[in-house]
Amino acid sequence: MAQILELTDFEKLDIVVPENLMTNELQLLNPESVYQSALTNRPEVKSAEYKLDGSKTNVDIARSYFYPSLGFGVQMGTGYYNLKGIPNASFNQQINEQFNTVLGFNLNIPIFNKFETKNSVKKAQIDVESNKLNVDNVKLELRKTVQQAYYNAVAAKGKWEAAQKSETASIEAYRFTNQKYEGGRATVYELYQAKSNLTQAQSQVVQSKYEYVFRLKILELLK
Repeated sequence: MAQILELTDFEKLDIVVPENLMTNELQLLNPESVYQSALTNRPEVKSAEYKLDGSKTNVDIARSYFYPSLGFGVQMGTGYYNLKGIPNASFNQQINEQFNTVLGFNLNIPIFNKFETKNSVKKAQIDVESNKLNVDNVKLELRKTVQQAYYNAVAAKGKWEAAQKSETASIEAYRFTNQKYEGGRATVYELYQAKSNLTQAQSQVVQSKYEYVFRLKILELLK
């Protein structure tokens, strides 16, 4: 655990197990509800959808070059000169008297530009289709991930339930062997063997229980 978390001060690592770790609140989630929630919240889906929206906007931008455009500009300026041997007006006077402004308009009417605009629109439309496929692929991969996480959780739950049944059988076997030992009909070896089997079954229950919790949490994180 310390290595996975990359903790340097691992000697002080203390793991606290929640009291309600395996209560009824930790039920196996429906994969379809997890998938629908993931479609709304997962960043990879949002990123693919934003790229698609951007490519659609680029189509509109490319089409705008089919239409005439009107632009205008404003220029303002003044000047100052100084000629040797000739009387010159003062700096402030020249700045004020030579002040000028220019206002210009530019009308651009597209007639023929070697099909550049048409090709730009087609390229933008191809990008839209490509991004649509990318969105579909991201959603498909997300569904696969959710389904795989769900089946892993189902398998872990089945393993945990099987371990519980094995533990119940081992408890009964140990109780029966202990009775036989007390009655002189079983050896110490048989008693220790039954106890070992019970311990192993209980250990398997704990391991499978936490594996199920782990798989369940992975499924929840996909939402």
